[in-house]
Amino acid sequence: MSVGETQQVGLAVDRILDIVEQSIDIKGAATQEGISCCAVIQGQVTEILDVNSVIGNNLFGGKQMIVNS
Repeated sequence: MSVGETQQVGLAVDRILDIVEQSIDIKGAATQEGISCCAVIQGQVTEILDVNSVIGNNLFGGKQMIVNS
């Protein structure tokens, strides 16, 4: 992922729990900073990560964000 013309960033995860391809039905607003929304995916309530927010806050002087699953 590139940010601007001079900065490159990456996103690392400890593990991938599942990979799903399906349309999502947004069910609720974000529950914390760094979360975009809540959706039901395969019958499970799932928080959708706001990648731009997480990366932007860390690159541009914001506090470090740790999102727990």
